[in-house]
Amino acid sequence: MSIASLPRYDMPNNVATTPTLAGAATLDINSVTEWIAAVFVMPETKEIDRVFFRVNTAASASCTVRVTIEGVNTGTGEPNGTVLVGPYDMTVTNSANDYTAFFSTPATVTKGTLCCVRIAGQAGSPSAVNIGVLSDDNSSSGLPYCIDFDATAVFRDNLAPNIGLGGSDGTAVQIKHFWPLSSVTTETYTSSSTPDTIGNRMVLDVPARFCGAKIWVDADAAGTIKLYGTDGSTVLTSTEISATVPPSTSAYVAEYIFTGSTNLTPGTYWLALEATTATGIGLATMTFPNAQWRNGSPLGGGSLTYATCTQTPTSTGSWTVNTTKQAFLAPIFDGFEVGGGGATSHVFIG
Repeated sequence: MSIASLPRYDMPNNVATTPTLAGAATLDINSVTEWIAAVFVMPETKEIDRVFFRVNTAASASCTVRVTIEGVNTGTGEPNGTVLVGPYDMTVTNSANDYTAFFSTPATVTKGTLCCVRIAGQAGSPSAVNIGVLSDDNSSSGLPYCIDFDATAVFRDNLAPNIGLGGSDGTAVQIKHFWPLSSVTTETYTSSSTPDTIGNRMVLDVPARFCGAKIWVDADAAGTIKLYGTDGSTVLTSTEISATVPPSTSAYVAEYIFTGSTNLTPGTYWLALEATTATGIGLATMTFPNAQWRNGSPLGGGSLTYATCTQTPTSTGSWTVNTTKQAFLAPIFDGFEVGGGGATSHVFIG
């Protein structure tokens, strides 16, 4: 029996009307004695050769920071100084920027390892080097979590850092609340826009039963969520969304359960939100530094890739794909096929 891994589809859980990347003054480096750490349990065994992080703001003209992946002291919850991968020293300048630490000697971190990404002041005069966060995620989390060390180590349980782990195989590691992003936005479009349909190309590796979708949407107008088949044109199932459910002009993460379930075989599908009126509908989207870091998205990793089209697609060639982006639109499955007897599990995934 072959076993395929299933991506997780973790939506942000603290969303606002406008998606925002910010700099956390509570996750910053102000001297060579200060450091930050993002603590997590390794979800898979992978050889790591790089770490991504975003600095949202920095007051220093330039300084040097040291990036490592380290073990964690289970007595304190802080880095224990045992370097698992690294170190790598790099210069940080005084503007918002994306940084990637490339380790000269990649190393394998084993699934289940309690570890952290640690970024520490190393040389120069660091000042207000604020590590980027997705403001719209992680209202509170026990694990993963962040540590901000100034004079003492302070536990930060409500941050979603712009940090990612990259593998030597060209992929990245999916870690809840870790968003290796360059930017986020809301794309507003109408039934007469080009494109008028925005969503994700979805790669499915196992037989599954599709039953709905999660979406971060500013639904000031009606629209239709459609699941297209592997030919890129056949609508397998769809559901309408309303401008007044909920009765608010704010944006929300909403779950739409379709009236029926649709059995899907392994393949490539297209899940998208179509604008159906002349009033704009807003769909939140995110952009990564490159396609590798899309694999580290908590929202489906590499299984979801931003795609757009205009009504009505006639083939897969009707879709325009951007491998450095994702829309905040993900599937909900209520079953997966299990081997042998054709039975189906009934666990909601999404």
